Amino acid sequence: MRPVTAAALALSGISTVAAATDNTEGLDACLAAALGAQPGIVVAWEVEDGTGRGFLIDLVARDGSSWRLTCEPSSSALSKQEQALGRQDFEALSGRAKVPEARARETVRQYFPGRFIDMQYSLTWRGGAVYEYTVITPDDREAIVEVDAAGGRILRSRSTARY
Repeated sequence: MRPVTAAALALSGISTVAAATDNTEGLDACLAAALGAQPGIVVAWEVEDGTGRGFLIDLVARDGSSWRLTCEPSSSALSKQEQALGRQDFEALSGRAKVPEARARETVRQYFPGRFIDMQYSLTWRGGAVYEYTVITPDDREAIVEVDAAGGRILRSRSTARY
C-alpha cells in the first residue's frame, strides 16, 4: 500500500490538515491553565505517548523558577504540578518571543501535517529565539522543524524515515 502524499490529497480535494490526526486538540486550553497556575513563559510541551491523551508542560515562571505541569486535554485540568531544580532568565526568554507559540505551530502544520510530538523553545547562541517542533508526518517520517520566534518563519527543517 502506497502512503498518501500531500499532492494526492490536494488533488482529491481533501485538506492535508484535515487528513492528519490533530493530537494537539485541547493543548491551547492546557497551556492557558498552566500559565494561569504559574504565570510565565512555556519553554516546552510534549504530547504524552504521542496520543493526545495528556500534555507535559514545562514553563519558566516570572521569578525564574522552572515548573513541570501535567494537563488532561478533555477537561483542561492540571493533574500535577512540580517545581524543577534550577533557575532561568525569564526576561531574556520572554523578551525574544515576538510570535505566539500557537501561531508558530500553525505555520509548521501548514507545511508538515501530522502528529505533533513536542515543542521546545530556546535561545540561540547568537541571541535569537526558536521554537523547535517534532512532527510525525502522514508518510511516517519524523520531521524536526525550527521556527524563528521573532518573525514566525521556518528557519530549517529536516526529516528522516522512522523505519
